[in-house]
This record gives sequence, structure tokens and C-alpha cells, in this order.
Amino acid sequence: MAKCGICSQWGDPLLIYPPKNPVPYSVEVLTDPTDWQLLKLQNGFLAELGKEMMTQEKQEQLQQAIQNGKITFFLAKRGYRAVGMCSVAKCDFKSASAAVGVLNDLFVEPVFRKQGIAQTLVKTAQAWSKA
Repeated sequence: MAKCGICSQWGDPLLIYPPKNPVPYSVEVLTDPTDWQLLKLQNGFLAELGKEMMTQEKQEQLQQAIQNGKITFFLAKRGYRAVGMCSVAKCDFKSASAAVGVLNDLFVEPVFRKQGIAQTLVKTAQAWSKA
């Protein structure tokens, strides 16, 4: 399989050309840690960083962390299709009087960038963290 710049977990390129028809975006909390769209975005994120795709073991570790509430993912969706993501990891610092959230894994598929999706993801994660 040829190495791809921004590919799915199967090595197929993610969307190459921007969609012609505008569709509103929404952001939601990931409820299913086994959602294949999270894996697609996570692998796209890793590929952009020049890292290897997630192994089965890493996928299982991530799913367990989501189930245990250690990390919460937010998906930006265009209709039913996830096109961006970010996560908030819960951290306990001894110097803080409460749990602290750390924003991680901010990624939007390249063809969907410069449309305010990352900003919406961050604002949603921030509002969720405050709540």
C-alpha cells in the first residue's frame, strides 16, 4: 500500500476536493468509542504528523480511556460525516483545586479547513469543560 499524506485507516485519501454544496456543520460529543469515523480522523491526524497509524492495541487503549472518562472527543460533522475532531483529557494537578482539562488532537481534514470548524470545536470543548 502506498503511503498517503492524509489517508483513511485503509490508506485511501480523505476527500481531495472541497464539496460543491454547502452543508451546515455541527459539533457533538463522541458517544461511541468504537466509531470508525474517530479512527479515520485520528489516523489522518497521525499521518499529518508523520506518525504511524494506530495499531489495534492503541485503538483499544484509546477506547478504554474514552469509556473510563479520561478523555472526551468532540466530532465536527458535515451532515453525518465527521470532518474534524478534538479531545479534552482530564488531568489532576496537585497545585489545582479541581480537575483540569487539556485540549488535544485538534484536527480538521485539509479540504474542510479555513471554514471555522477548528474554532467551533475549541469553543464547544471549552464550554463543555466549563460545565
